[in-house]
Parts: sequence; structure tokens; C-alpha cells
Amino acid sequence: LTHKFVENLCAFFLYPGDRNSAEYRRLLNERWAMNKLKMNPATQQAMVRLADGFYRRLYPPEPEKENTPFDFGDHEFMREYMREAVKLFRAKAALPEHVFLVRAETGLHQTLHCLRARVAGSKIVRKFLPPRKDF
Repeated sequence: LTHKFVENLCAFFLYPGDRNSAEYRRLLNERWAMNKLKMNPATQQAMVRLADGFYRRLYPPEPEKENTPFDFGDHEFMREYMREAVKLFRAKAALPEHVFLVRAETGLHQTLHCLRARVAGSKIVRKFLPPRKDF
């Protein structure tokens, strides 16, 4: 993964504002532009739904929630995640980097689910992914 893609990923996970805002959609379009592609509206909506319904809960963007653990033992949450992932697939939202990321992420989340782990996701993202300079 390129540095620029990883930087975008961090911003995607920890975006502090409305996930349906023009700024957030610009962030998503930026990722597709790295591959010289344009994101279609169905993909954009699927990404916003996944980000708002899943990533906002797993990686709360508020600094005061950095140490708040996410409960991977929540069965309903994992079902919701899989439903949204299918919608994303149907929207043809896969970039080359997503193939690797989705496989790694799904495997990790399923393992954490089986362990009923509680993980402070924002703290990990902030520690290991480079922050963007624009927020």
C-alpha cells in the first residue's frame, strides 16, 4: 500500500465530521483518483453507510474516546457489517488495495469476534497510521 493510500485510510477511519458531507465524499473520491478511477454514486453511498455504521463505531474519531474499547463479541454488529460489505461488493466498490484490506480485515474481525475481544481501535489507528495534515 502506498503512503498516500494509507494516509487516506487513516483519514477515512478517523474522520471527525459528518460521513455524508461533501468533504468526506471528497476524501473518498481522492482514494479512487489514486487509481485513476471515478467513484460512482452507488459506491459512494455504500462507502458512506459502511463508514458511518461500522467504522465510526469501531474507530470513534473523538480524541476523548480513543481508549474506549469496541466489543467484537456483538453478534448483531458483525451481521450488520457483513450486510454492508455485501452492498459494497454489489456497488462494485473494490479497488486493488481493497482486495487485500477486506480479506485481512474480515479475518481479523472474525477472529476478534470469536475471542469476544474488546479493542480500542482509534488508539491503534492513531499509533500505527500516519495522520493527515488537513484535520
